[in-house]
Amino acid sequence: MTLGVDYIGKYSLLESKVLKNGKQIDMPVLHTDNCREVVWYANMDPEHNTPVNVCGERDFYKVGGKWHSFEL
Repeated sequence: MTLGVDYIGKYSLLESKVLKNGKQIDMPVLHTDNCREVVWYANMDPEHNTPVNVCGERDFYKVGGKWHSFEL
């Protein structure tokens, strides 16, 4: 996560990209309070998208190549 960013939501979606020099970076794409929304967008490209719990009540796990959420 980057420092100095004000988060609006409880959950964030990170997109992984590999640069030409081989370095991998994670860019925040979405911030929301709805964990279902984050899981839905993460499952559009589960290999490159990762849902993150910033300060919410749910966490995320991956089974069979799809993201799911569970209550903490």
